[in-house]
This record gives sequence, structure tokens and C-alpha cells, in this order.
Amino acid sequence: MSHISRIQLDVNNLNCLEKAVKKLGGTFHKNKTEFSYYAGRKGKCLHAASFPNCSYDLGIVQGENNKSFGLEWDSFSQGGLTKVLGTNADKLKQLYTSFVVKDQAMKEGNTVVEKVLQDGTIKMVISIN
Repeated sequence: MSHISRIQLDVNNLNCLEKAVKKLGGTFHKNKTEFSYYAGRKGKCLHAASFPNCSYDLGIVQGENNKSFGLEWDSFSQGGLTKVLGTNADKLKQLYTSFVVKDQAMKEGNTVVEKVLQDGTIKMVISIN
């Protein structure tokens, strides 16, 4: 029985994913071809991310359309990723999305002000220049 599941997120910008991983305290491993999960098992990937106090890794795999990337993980609590990434990897998804929005807005010459609310929600105000 596999413990691996796909996180519902299409990753089109690896730089933004790397920023999100780092903001969560992790390390992005470019070109690492295996990631760890339950009972020392290894999954195949193109890149991986590791996090302090987690015995499991996040695998960055080829997306279904070969133009994006997918994320695979073992969310079993023993591995520690759920605590860092959130239930259903919600923290990671929110951070990745905020970096993508900010990156695109700045590329278009706009100004971005970001504020993290008490509940962890990220509020962004984009001033179109």
C-alpha cells in the first residue's frame, strides 16, 4: 500500500516554489532524483525539498502535461510534513501562490504590499502602475 499522494497544485514556477519552501524553513534540492517517505522508502522525482525535524521529503515530479510540475508527499503524521506544510499542504500552496502573484505583478511593473493576518491568511494589495 502506497502512502504517497499528489498535492493538488500545478507548479509552473520553480523559483516561486523554492521561495515558498525556504519561507517554511526547508531546503530545495535541485536535481535530487529521490525523496524519502514511510519506512525509509524512496520515490522518484526531478527535485526534492526537505524540512527540519521531518523524516519525509517533498518530491517535485513531472506534471501530467509535461509543462508543469507536480508535488508528491506522504502526509502520514509520523513523517512531520503535515505539521510544516499544513493539512493538504495548504500552507505551502498559499505561499507558492502568493509568490507567483507577487512575481507576476512586479514583472508587469506594479507595486505589491503583503501583510500576513493573525489567522495566517496572506493579504496582498497590488497597485497598478
